Amino acid sequence: MYYSSFRIRNFKGIKDTTVTLAEQSKAGVFAFVGLNESGKTTILEAIHSFSPDSATGELVGSEGKSGVPFRERVPRHLISNFTDDVSVTATVRISAEEKKDIIQSLKREPQLIVDPDSFPDEVTIERQQRFNGGDFVASYFSLRTPMQIKTGKQKKWRAPNKEEREQIRDEIYNRTPILRIFRPLFSISRIKYF
Repeated sequence: MYYSSFRIRNFKGIKDTTVTLAEQSKAGVFAFVGLNESGKTTILEAIHSFSPDSATGELVGSEGKSGVPFRERVPRHLISNFTDDVSVTATVRISAEEKKDIIQSLKREPQLIVDPDSFPDEVTIERQQRFNGGDFVASYFSLRTPMQIKTGKQKKWRAPNKEEREQIRDEIYNRTPILRIFRPLFSISRIKYF
C-alpha cells in the first residue's frame, strides 16, 4: 500500500493543487525542491495534516494529533470571512493481497462482507475542515470511494451506511504507511579562499 497522490484545496496559500507521487519509484522517499517561499513547506504541512504524527508535528509546528491547527489552515487573506472547506485528499494504491486482507478483517470483526469486485485498486480518503464566515464549523474524515457490501444474511449488495463506511475507512487508513517529513534546515554560503 502506498500513497499515489494528494489533492490539497484551500490550505493556506494553496487554492487547489495535486501532488502526484511517482509510481515507478517505490522507494518511498520524495524530494520537494524549489525556491524560497515557493510553497514547499505548505505542501508538507498539508500532507502532514492528513496523517499527523508527533515527531513530524514538532518539525512543522503542529499541536497534538491534528497537524497544523485548523484555523491556521485557512488562506490568510480570507481568514476573517472564509466560507468554504479546507481539504487534503489522499489517493492510496492497494495491492490485491492487501485488499484480500482488508476484506477478511472486515468480515471477521464488524462482520461486513465487502464485494471484491467493487473494491478498486485506488481508494481516496479525505480530511476536511468546514468554515463559515471565518469560524470553524466541523471536521470530517471520509472514505470517498464507493463500495458495495452486505451483512449477515443479506443476499444483495448495497451501499454501506455512514457507520459501515467509517469502519471500512478505518480499516484501510490504519494500514496506510506512516508519513515522515524531514526538512533539513541549512543554508549554503560561498566559501572564500584566501
